[in-house]
Amino acid sequence: MTGTVKAVVFDVGETLVDETRHWAMVARYAGVPEFTLAGVLGGLIERREHHRSIFGFMQIESVDPNIVGYSIEASDLYPDVVPVLQQLKAA
Repeated sequence: MTGTVKAVVFDVGETLVDETRHWAMVARYAGVPEFTLAGVLGGLIERREHHRSIFGFMQIESVDPNIVGYSIEASDLYPDVVPVLQQLKAA
């Protein structure tokens, strides 16, 4: 097979970005331990429910972006992300 790759698509969350810091902020916002939130989140995902259903399940409002914003910092990227993206850009 020959041809040119015109696009590469990545799922961002937990593929390129380690969301641990974000979910820790959500746990603090909800007033629960991080492991509690992680356990509930894992259970919902196992049941094939959307991860955002955690807010209704835990009976809390969705996270206010003004309080807990979802921002990606360089330190949130997995160690291999930048070199891979640089290689793709150079290709």
